[in-house]
Amino acid sequence: MSGLILKNYFETFRITKNLLEFIFGFGLVGIMVILGTDFYIFCLMTMIIFPLMISSPLQYTMEQNELCKFDDILLTYPLSKKEIVRSHFLSCLLFCGITGILSLLTVFVYVYLHHTTDLKTGLLVWAGGLLLSLAFLAASSIGFFALGNKKGTILYLIFVVLCALSYALTYNGIDFMSIFTLDARLLLLIGLIISLLLLWGSYRLCLRIYTKKHS
Repeated sequence: MSGLILKNYFETFRITKNLLEFIFGFGLVGIMVILGTDFYIFCLMTMIIFPLMISSPLQYTMEQNELCKFDDILLTYPLSKKEIVRSHFLSCLLFCGITGILSLLTVFVYVYLHHTTDLKTGLLVWAGGLLLSLAFLAASSIGFFALGNKKGTILYLIFVVLCALSYALTYNGIDFMSIFTLDARLLLLIGLIISLLLLWGSYRLCLRIYTKKHS
């Protein structure tokens, strides 16, 4: 299974098209972090943009698998369907570590450079972003496994647009700062439980979808 994870990362970072997309995307994020000093921009970075990136390894891998029909070959390997599906989830979770580090650096920029927020609030926003990453992964994985790369990507883009519009509509309607005055431990505990349940349910559903498609 470790070989599949390495393959997923090779297709994510070593294929020129995908690498250029990452460079362009992270470049735009860097510009927004430098120029956008507002607290709402900070939340946009850490709780929407970085979490939405977590399913990138899954999307890029499925794209390549469909081009060369690799799933048909993969099923001849001494691997169970559980291991195949699990490798996709683990690839994305490991990538979550990368985006989590970048998001944490963003926290430090807004705390110590822009002086937008204090460290405690910044870390709470960062932790909330990590939990949202798990929830976004759960949702996007179902879309990609059920619909494939092309339709799954379209659904994913629609989801991104809806998230952006929802955030924009709440820009002047919700006092985000008041949310972070609540009991941080309770918020994180509830969020962690919900995110883990969603992720587990997504894994089980994706396994059923994959098994049905390749039975």
